Amino acid sequence: KAELPLLARDAALAPDNAPVQYRYGLALYLAGDPKGAEVKIRRAAELEPQVEQYTLTLATFYRDFGRPREAMTLINRLLLQDPQNQTYQAMKVEIQTQINEDTKPAPAPDRN
Repeated sequence: KAELPLLARDAALAPDNAPVQYRYGLALYLAGDPKGAEVKIRRAAELEPQVEQYTLTLATFYRDFGRPREAMTLINRLLLQDPQNQTYQAMKVEIQTQINEDTKPAPAPDRN
């Protein structure tokens, strides 16, 4: 937390520097600001889409915060880059399970 103001300054001074945006996003997440973290991590992924770690972190964020369809889009993009990656394959299964759970109809109310 002590470094957060310094990271904020660096991110403001270097808005097109993906590693700086990513580090600031992670720091915001650890400091309890998930919305701010998403903005910065997404920015890093947009600036350098070829850096798989940025996209994977954003996909994990979306999965963990109940946004599985957005997570699936990112995981599919990663799988296009590296179809044999077992981490991506496993995460796709997890996300698909989450999507399936979200789309299940609610059980009928008990009429007894």
